[in-house]
Amino acid sequence: MSVESASDLLDIIEALGGIDAESVTVTHAGGSFSAIFERPFVEVEAGGMGVESRQPVLVARTSDVSALAKDVSLTVQSVAYKLRRQEPDGTGVTRLILKTA
Repeated sequence: MSVESASDLLDIIEALGGIDAESVTVTHAGGSFSAIFERPFVEVEAGGMGVESRQPVLVARTSDVSALAKDVSLTVQSVAYKLRRQEPDGTGVTRLILKTA
């Protein structure tokens, strides 16, 4: 159950930012939405070895992104990405896992 209203979530998303994340406007064919953009380090197992990489991730209101389909084109800071998958958390917030287009 969501504690914040949709308006409160938007205020939080637009206000947050820091060393590893920043507030951005994301555009797509159907419009735009506000999100937090992160590129955290992740370790991927490849051939028995761990390989580190950065994984582009957006955090947004579920109401803004629930209709987005897998592989939809998204533009963040003039860089094109494709939506790999959505990870809704059940509180009105969804992580969007991206891949470079």
